[in-house]
Amino acid sequence: MAEKIFYQSSNALVTNARVVLKGITYPTANITSVKCVRLVPSNFYFILFLLLFLMIGLGSGLLFLKTRVIFFLCSFVVSFALNLYLILEILKNKNTYYLCLGTAGMDKHALKTKTLEEIEPIKNAINDAIVSRS
Repeated sequence: MAEKIFYQSSNALVTNARVVLKGITYPTANITSVKCVRLVPSNFYFILFLLLFLMIGLGSGLLFLKTRVIFFLCSFVVSFALNLYLILEILKNKNTYYLCLGTAGMDKHALKTKTLEEIEPIKNAINDAIVSRS
């Protein structure tokens, strides 16, 4: 019986007999389920340091206005720059999506992307390949 191709791209090939993701081959007969998993990044430490540097910056700014010592001005400028950097990092921190292949023994995160639109057609093709097996 010839292999029927359900999906083909530069990093994925899905047929009725095998699934090749990023150069790793998984037999379709061993795959029992497939799902998309979203990993939401934690911004806890970014926000914690943001609040810390905000307090340092405000304290330094107030001390500079009161005493006119240049150290407090430098401290204010550095904390402002660090806060700006942390805000950019929080905005840059995006979700990660995994294509999770379920087998009889375990679940395997087989493919990792930043957008759900890249994984969805591959997931649908693997589901079609699993159904066509029976």
